[in-house]
Amino acid sequence: PWYLRALRDEGAMAERLARILASSRYAVQLLTRAPQTVQMLADDAELVPRERAALQAEMCAAGNRQGDAPAAVEAIRAIRRRELFRVAASDILGEIDVLDVGAALSDLASATIDATLSAVRAHSEAQPVPEIAVIAMGRWGGREMSYASDADAMFVMADESSEGLDPTKVSGAVITEVRRLLAKPGVDPVLTIDADLRPEGKGGALIRSLTAYRNYYS
Repeated sequence: PWYLRALRDEGAMAERLARILASSRYAVQLLTRAPQTVQMLADDAELVPRERAALQAEMCAAGNRQGDAPAAVEAIRAIRRRELFRVAASDILGEIDVLDVGAALSDLASATIDATLSAVRAHSEAQPVPEIAVIAMGRWGGREMSYASDADAMFVMADESSEGLDPTKVSGAVITEVRRLLAKPGVDPVLTIDADLRPEGKGGALIRSLTAYRNYYS
């Protein structure tokens, strides 16, 4: 009922929806998976891409309400799907330019990966997990991502030692799970984290300590 009322009473929403339906299969697929998202087309303010800090806070809060990492990341990915539609709609309707699109998609990737890393760290069976930094590379690092871009990244762990645990193994398992859960097929678009730019490429360690990176680049 709310949808029919909106089409009747919100002329701008109906016009924008018709334009999107005729312009972008990608946006239509996002909308089909969450039809309630169409409501943002009725409000100009809703067509402004959200800031990274606000996105990350919402994603972390949604993840924290779940009982395990897969459920947490599923909630995070659902928010990402909604925000992808917001960016795509703004793009199609001419509310933002190509530079804004690249920045918005890069910020969205950053928030998604940070929130996912927090969720996986919190639910890791091996504790404690060393502090981990994700270094954005390539188009992600340059804030020039497109809708189909992978997130090129390198992973750095703090110079910490835990008795009885191999910090590299623990951190590597966390990063592997982050990548797996974000690339898992499902109703939400995947976010592939490409780590091939790390030292020694595919043959190198997935994550290194800060000291190990310093020694490598020296």
